[in-house]
Amino acid sequence: LGTGSGVWAIQMGDEFPNSTVIGVDLAPVQPERVPPNVTFVCEDFTKVDDLDYSYILRKREDRIGEGEKRKFELIFMRCLIWGIRDWEAIIEQIAQGLEEGGMMVLIEPGEMPFSVFEGEGSVGEATLLWWRTLRECMAARGAHPDAPAHLAEMVERNPKLQLVLAKRLDCPIGDWAGEEDLKVAGRYLLRDCLLALETTKPLFLLFGYSEGWIQALHKNCRIEWAGIFEKESLDSQSNGCCQTEEGIVKT
Repeated sequence: LGTGSGVWAIQMGDEFPNSTVIGVDLAPVQPERVPPNVTFVCEDFTKVDDLDYSYILRKREDRIGEGEKRKFELIFMRCLIWGIRDWEAIIEQIAQGLEEGGMMVLIEPGEMPFSVFEGEGSVGEATLLWWRTLRECMAARGAHPDAPAHLAEMVERNPKLQLVLAKRLDCPIGDWAGEEDLKVAGRYLLRDCLLALETTKPLFLLFGYSEGWIQALHKNCRIEWAGIFEKESLDSQSNGCCQTEEGIVKT
């Protein structure tokens, strides 16, 4: 759900060639050349009552009957905190769409980037200002920036879901971490942060922030993040992490 560029769905299709992978997103930005077991559908899943995906499966040019319904072994959703207004309703829809023994995986960013050095400053004033402004704007649009901290509780309240496992994962921003896997993850997260700057500009303009203020904020964020990316910044106060809340649930 919220497949974006479709990279994850394509990789899953390659790794599990005997499976059927369906990526759903509002924007039709996915590539046309994909594995034969991968399909992309342009839909707003938050406005669909029945997440067993009979409506999606009917759109696929295969032999699935008009009235046939099919449930899923795995439903995966990541970084949709800004687009969901009713999390408990979405969790209920996902629970209905899972077959018995199926699994739901939710991964969402935490509340705020933070310094890995307690008491030695923040990740950067511009970074925190940008993050707070984004949270305030999205809250004004009906999203719930604090939802990730409560996902486990919401899932546990659903009687259809069992075996709830919640994990907190800290991901570095940039490649300053010592372990190679964290370096790679940090590079990806830094790239995502840089891309996210431009995507937030229309939102900030909508809520009355001037273009000059936004440009200055984005410039200062890039300056802070450039320092984070350099290896010699290991001892810098600007080293930062982003917290994610990961939930794995089986029915």
